[in-house]
Amino acid sequence: MDRRDGFTLIELLIVVVILGILATFAGARFAQSRTSAYFATVKQDLYNLAVQQEAYFGEHYTYAQQLSDLPHFKKSGGVEINITNTGPGTWAAVGTHSALPPGGQCGVFIGAASAGMAGPATSESIVTCTGE
Repeated sequence: MDRRDGFTLIELLIVVVILGILATFAGARFAQSRTSAYFATVKQDLYNLAVQQEAYFGEHYTYAQQLSDLPHFKKSGGVEINITNTGPGTWAAVGTHSALPPGGQCGVFIGAASAGMAGPATSESIVTCTGE
């Protein structure tokens, strides 16, 4: 009786194919998780902006018109936020991340912000995102 050591070429090829299929599914899931994390970062920065805007309003009785007016507000890396509308008792902002796909953005507003000035936001003080 012959003694067989090791695996045949066919057995090894089958294992490699199975591992390749599993890696494909894992890679797609990993990319989706990264996108979700970028959206979460933008949302958190917009929530922090809302807190800073309220603190600014408490001192100045108006909302900040630009981020530089809020010295305690710090954006996360890769996040871009634009305050798009300010007025008496109102403000709106849109945020995005450099790693998000085109059209992926989040918005928030307080008061009677003009339609569309807060990107996808439709309810006051609720951060809403598109492309999520």
